Amino acid sequence: MPYSVLFVCTANINRSPLAAALLRLLVKDEDVDWRIASAGTWARDGLPAAPQVQALARARRADLSEHRAQMVTRTLLESHRLILVMEQGHKEALRAEFPDLAGRVYLLSEMAGRQGDIVDPIGGSEADYQDAVQEIDVFLRQGLARIRELAAEPGAAA
Repeated sequence: MPYSVLFVCTANINRSPLAAALLRLLVKDEDVDWRIASAGTWARDGLPAAPQVQALARARRADLSEHRAQMVTRTLLESHRLILVMEQGHKEALRAEFPDLAGRVYLLSEMAGRQGDIVDPIGGSEADYQDAVQEIDVFLRQGLARIRELAAEPGAAA
């Protein structure tokens, strides 16, 4: 696969599956293969995406109905060139737990030249969910060139 990205949040039912779905939409017409997945640092395997997130995805023509949460594992991390996290705490935890993979772990906001967390909307209002999806979308669009650069498998044309 020429490009591989793993999105990581906490429970893998809100931000990371949404980020994966939005990136798939951004790159769907490209003539290169992308492997895009998501996981959580405290995920309960098998949970579906939150209903609010599924609705937000549908509104953008993405389908998260088949998404099932999965816990971050070494194997999953090793199988992706780029690991994009939602919060500084995720970045610090993954880099501490897997120091040999630290160079692959970045905040999603860093792809757009920023430094900040995407707040988990869980338990929040509809506006909180809208804010999260808007932030994710902006960071993906503004950071797509950097994402391509860092997600490229060795030998892939970036």
